[in-house]
Amino acid sequence: METIAAQSVINGPAPLSANPDHGPFVYYIQCGAFLKIGTSINPESRCDQLRRGGKAQRPTIWVGEPRLIAYVPGNVSHERALHKKFNHLRDQGEWFMLDHDLAEHVNDEQLTQCLIETVNHEADHKQYTAEPIDRAAAYQMALSSKNRLDEDWIGTLDS
Repeated sequence: METIAAQSVINGPAPLSANPDHGPFVYYIQCGAFLKIGTSINPESRCDQLRRGGKAQRPTIWVGEPRLIAYVPGNVSHERALHKKFNHLRDQGEWFMLDHDLAEHVNDEQLTQCLIETVNHEADHKQYTAEPIDRAAAYQMALSSKNRLDEDWIGTLDS
């Protein structure tokens, strides 16, 4: 943990998953017009597993590489609540067709992730120096490191 904290002071906010105490996470992985909503202790590893064709149901149309868009602290109950909320968009399994409401939700979750990373960064920073951090710059650094949701896919499969 000290190594991660020291690096985050120098390099900016560390990924939320760098501190296992924050997990498990509800994650959002985009693949073309579809979004996977799942739960994992390590969302980055889960996305890599999907890229390699690991065990998982795939969306109806598999387009491009899966990309981890966002993840926030959450458990299976939180994941199930999201599955229920977006059930009208379900393709199969944990894959949902991307629409404007789902895109807005995911973008909000990404902003939440960046905010948590910024707060964590500030706490880590205080361990090493009394100098305040520039919160806005740290937040922008966290945001710039994220994959953005490709919204060009919204509505492409509407009938």
